[in-house]
Amino acid sequence: MLNNTFSERVATPLVSKNEPSVLKICVLGASGQTGSIVVESLLHHTSFHVTLIGRSVSRLEHEVEKILQRLRESKDVSNFNKENIENRISLTELNIESALAGSVEASDKFENILKNHTVLINTIPPFKEKEKNAALGRMIIKLGVDYIDPHMSPATLSTFKEMQSEAVKSNTTIICQSGMYPGLEALLTRQAQKHIPHLTHANVVIMTREEGGLGVTSGVADVADFMKVTGSRVMKDGEWQNDSSFSKKFHVVSVDTTMNCYPLELDEMKQLSIPTLKNMGVYVAEMGLFADSVMLAVQLSTKYMSCLANPLTNLLAYATSKISEPYGSAVQVEAIDAESDKKITLSLFHKGTYYLTAISMIAVVEQLVESRVRGVRNPGVHYASIYAEPTSFIESCKKKGVRFDQVSK
Repeated sequence: MLNNTFSERVATPLVSKNEPSVLKICVLGASGQTGSIVVESLLHHTSFHVTLIGRSVSRLEHEVEKILQRLRESKDVSNFNKENIENRISLTELNIESALAGSVEASDKFENILKNHTVLINTIPPFKEKEKNAALGRMIIKLGVDYIDPHMSPATLSTFKEMQSEAVKSNTTIICQSGMYPGLEALLTRQAQKHIPHLTHANVVIMTREEGGLGVTSGVADVADFMKVTGSRVMKDGEWQNDSSFSKKFHVVSVDTTMNCYPLELDEMKQLSIPTLKNMGVYVAEMGLFADSVMLAVQLSTKYMSCLANPLTNLLAYATSKISEPYGSAVQVEAIDAESDKKITLSLFHKGTYYLTAISMIAVVEQLVESRVRGVRNPGVHYASIYAEPTSFIESCKKKGVRFDQVSK
């Protein structure tokens, strides 16, 4: 059992009216698969104070005990962090859905907690009700608290985009679709342009081969909703065109393996501002016959028989448990200047999918915090891959155990 001193600890007022001496990050969904690793990574790699909000303090305590045990056993965590780690954690019991659905008591409690924090990290699955997403948006904008989530949900992003002008007026930055994918694809392409200014071609490959498979989580609806609006288009000669092939082959440098890949349309790539880039696409690497077949079924069901989408997404999680080597998760871009034939491949890799997602989010959080400290803000609603500065993002990920490969030809 955890020391009661940080269970239901009341957040203290900030030392400064502008910025707190100890920056505070609030995390929703800390007991979930992604949220737990986000908390672990925050405690491991940063000095932020972390407030965890959940429906059950006892469940949060249980999750934190597991996190602390992993950190205490880790050889990578400094002795200072190990000794002071419990003092950087606060737990609060609160039903977020009630707080966003009109409960005055719950809403007031949420506001009182949140107002003492710099960033809200939201790892709970997207709300189905638009009004709850809107209520969350209004809350963070009212308080001027920056926000980030890893959701694939186009509905969440759309709701927040409706609040663009209000976010700008309140100097609040809202970051959506942060993580492995969406989240890294356009960012790596932007980094590639730094090496190849006259970038004409960019092919991005996503590899997700988690050893033991991806767990069945409450976020399966998020995946299904994403599949409903995504397609298989790639850009050829400046035009977005359908590509239903599964015969495209790419060499994934992080695992030194050539794989069959199929196209996946990501809206973040359409936000890139690279005038010379007329040919690009995002491709998902093969996971094995079983998992790939289920993935195809998920895509078809979202288009033609939506009632099967969630069950098939659950089946997809099981199918990934049958994945064989090579293991690991990676996003890489192959970038080319067709005129000079200059080529470069950039890749970010981690053995754990959820760790790559969590570390990617924290790298963006660090940039959000730095923007506040420096007073150089970029308020409004953004894709993570378009908001983040690529070079410092990559350096942050490298310091946290993500492998970065750069191959020039």
